[in-house]
Amino acid sequence: MADIQRRNFISRMGLASVVTLAGCNGSGSSSPAPSVATDDEFPDEIHYFASGSYQYDEATRTLIIQISESQFPGGNSPQIGDDFSLAVRGIMGDAMFWLHRDGARERLLQWVRLAGSSDDIVGQWRNAYGYAMTLGAGGAFELEYTGIEDLPQGFAGMASLASSPFQQAVASGDPGPRSLIIWTRVEGNETVAVHWEVSTDPFFNEIAAAGTQVPLAGGTVKLTVSGLVSDTVYYYRFAQVSSTDGLKHFSLTGRGRTLPAKTAAVAKLKFAVVSCSSYPHGFFVAYRNVARRDDLDYVLHLGDYIYEYREDEYGNQEVLDQGRLYAEGNRKEIVTLEDYRARYQRYREDTDLQMLHARYALITTWDDHETTDNSWDPDGRGPDGGAVNHNGGEGEWEQRKANGVQAYNEWMPIADIEDPFNPQIYRSFVFGSLMELMMLDTRIGGRSQQPDFVHDDFNDANRRLISPLQEAWLLQQLGAAQAQSRQWKVIGQQVMMAPFQGPPLLAEQPDSPPSGPVSPEWINVLNTDGWDGYAANRQVIWDFVDSNKIDNLVVLTGDIHTSWAMELQQPLILNSAALNTNPGIEPLVSLQGPKYGVEFVTPSITSPGLEAVIPADIGITAAEEALKAYNPHIKYSNLSRRGYMILDVTTDACSATWYHVATIFDRENDREEKAAAYRVRTGSQSLEQA
Repeated sequence: MADIQRRNFISRMGLASVVTLAGCNGSGSSSPAPSVATDDEFPDEIHYFASGSYQYDEATRTLIIQISESQFPGGNSPQIGDDFSLAVRGIMGDAMFWLHRDGARERLLQWVRLAGSSDDIVGQWRNAYGYAMTLGAGGAFELEYTGIEDLPQGFAGMASLASSPFQQAVASGDPGPRSLIIWTRVEGNETVAVHWEVSTDPFFNEIAAAGTQVPLAGGTVKLTVSGLVSDTVYYYRFAQVSSTDGLKHFSLTGRGRTLPAKTAAVAKLKFAVVSCSSYPHGFFVAYRNVARRDDLDYVLHLGDYIYEYREDEYGNQEVLDQGRLYAEGNRKEIVTLEDYRARYQRYREDTDLQMLHARYALITTWDDHETTDNSWDPDGRGPDGGAVNHNGGEGEWEQRKANGVQAYNEWMPIADIEDPFNPQIYRSFVFGSLMELMMLDTRIGGRSQQPDFVHDDFNDANRRLISPLQEAWLLQQLGAAQAQSRQWKVIGQQVMMAPFQGPPLLAEQPDSPPSGPVSPEWINVLNTDGWDGYAANRQVIWDFVDSNKIDNLVVLTGDIHTSWAMELQQPLILNSAALNTNPGIEPLVSLQGPKYGVEFVTPSITSPGLEAVIPADIGITAAEEALKAYNPHIKYSNLSRRGYMILDVTTDACSATWYHVATIFDRENDREEKAAAYRVRTGSQSLEQA
């Protein structure tokens, strides 16, 4: 960074904060206005220059630089004759990221674009370590260092990355019309205040807010920056003097967009929708590809951000053999608060996930694996709850749940969760006139234990997926959104809402499915962990939608690791207990019932799909087609590919497009393909290919 910028930043760090730190996770503070810095307070600037040539291989995203001239002193980089082969992780309109490998550890060096094309490496760039770089259209390379600190820093500052206190980078989330939550974590200096600033430009020439924050236990820093302008992209960063080298270090520069004003006329929005990222199952290629996009407004994460298992219990051996392991001492199943914190730390050291967080504000909810697999909690307070993957030898479920919730609160850019024993994270986001997003907790916010496939009645009115309080809130939000003419009512949640049915699990089944129309005795719920297992609770919501004429309802779902486009229609659900005694029983609900909206399900980032449980002699494609025979409301499914979903919302339609990556087992292979696209038009409840 040029010295004048460094001076300006240091001066601004002392200015009184111009925002209210509403809802800070910790103690936010601002300092008295400082005296104006003079030249005597700064040593003479240091200037060094080097030049040469470069080549960029777009296929491998490798930047090769050759140095032919250098004024850098001996022992410092670069020198004449030096060659550098650099991995470029992303080139965006306003930023570029290099991947620096130091043994098994990877870190990002970020460049901010000064000038040049928005989709090309050609241009002028600057980074936080005092370096300006020009990559000319004809292959000419120039590098200039301007600063007040001693070298060496390695080439372009890369040697300083290891001593930065911000090893888990930055994040932002839970945007409001005038606010944004920003997050970082420091290592080794947890008692020293962190400086932060927010700007409307990536060079921080126009400061919108600044202040200081003392890290919490565990080193995390999270605060709500208020007083911002609606529907505006803001850049933010943190700074702290490192206890390792005594230098002032800057975090990556993150960015996030505030929400439009609630009364704004919004014509279009674009989201990425992601979920389910098991670290030892593969590389986060899909996160990387989302981060590289320049066309998004926000990213929605629908849960299973981390997984609690031992890596050798839930992982892929091919991936583990490549060294993608949990941290030493954290390879067991996680139970304690420190266990959960360490698991988040490992995830947030992944550079693809770091790049995603730096590029976009996230709106998140949890699923089960942020606590443990297939959790439930009927009163939301813990004592009567549990999980499939929890036993008495792992302590009280109530405490384990609170540990998972507390770690989530510390590590995610989400509004503060006041009580980890009785958490409430369902909340709403309004995007002007175009859309309201209602984020639910279908996991530990009042869920009854999952029903037994054979013996429990899925239509039992006492069986709940969400608490009465959350249900009342959801219905109120839906009604208010309709009354206020918000065009699209979107529900972001965890488990599949549309019916997912197949042959019943009977002790005595016919040898083969019938030909022609499917008869009732061949229909049954396949996933009791989803809304199918809580049909009465679902019907309350659907009846409200129908009776109150709630239009343009879209449900977004994660959890099941696969891709789906479905219409929300009354399922053909049978009482399983009655079905066992009377296979010819009439269905309790007709398949010809009304439609209520549509549902789009995003695939997992890395977590395994259904390919492992489908017999080889049947095959994936045949299984997908068979599901449609039992579920005519399913218009698209892919049971075996990893990736993400893009949601386009306009005044005319709401569209989902699925992108599937080529592989999650090869770190360097980031190819992807557009797999499918479906839309629902305004006023319709039927899907069509887009």
